[in-house]
Amino acid sequence: MNKNNSNSSLLQLCTLSGTSEIGRNSNFVEYADEIVMVDAGYSFPGQELYGIDYVIPNTKYLKKNKKKVKAILITHGHLDHTGALKWILPELDYPPVYAGGFAKALIEEKLKEYKMDKKVKIVGIDRKSTVNIGKYFKATFIGINHSIPDAFSIFLDTPKGNIFFSGDYKFDKNPANEPQSDYEKLRSLRGKIDLALMESTNAST
Repeated sequence: MNKNNSNSSLLQLCTLSGTSEIGRNSNFVEYADEIVMVDAGYSFPGQELYGIDYVIPNTKYLKKNKKKVKAILITHGHLDHTGALKWILPELDYPPVYAGGFAKALIEEKLKEYKMDKKVKIVGIDRKSTVNIGKYFKATFIGINHSIPDAFSIFLDTPKGNIFFSGDYKFDKNPANEPQSDYEKLRSLRGKIDLALMESTNAST
C-alpha cells in the first residue's frame, strides 16, 4: 500500500490470522522501523487438532522484528481478539497494550494469573481517545456497539495511507448499557480511508 510512487518506505499490512476463519483475529501494520499490531486473539481447534487447546497467530516475523513493535491495539475484550496476549507479549518483550476499560480489566485479570501484569503497560482508552504511537502512527478509537461493552473501531493514520479496522460491531438503536455507536465520528472519516478491514462472520459463504 503506497499513496505515491516514491522509493521511500512502503506501508505494509499483514493479516496474521482471522481472515476466512472464526477467531484468532490479529493483524499488523509496518512502516519503516515501526510496527503496530491490532488484536491478538486465539481460536479453538477442530477435531483434526485433537489434544491442542488453542490455536494462536503465527508471530515468527514479529519475533524477528520485535524491536519494531510499538504497541498492540485491542478492539474489544473477547478472547478471539485478546486471548493470545499471554503468549505473544513475552515473545515481543511486552510492548504496551491499548484497550477500552472493559477489555483492559479482562486482560489485566488474565495476565495476573500468569504473573505478567507487572511486566506490561496497559493503557486505557475511551471514545475520545486519539493516541500517537511511535514516530509514524496515530490511532483514533471510535466507539461501536457489540455484544460486549467498550468495543471500538480503529482509524490508523500513517504517512502512506489510512487504514480502518472495523472490529466486531452491530447496529443497535437501543444498546442496554452504553451509548450508541459513534456514527458522527464514523461519518467524519468519509473520504479519509484508503483501506477498510471489515469484520463479518461467514461473509464469503
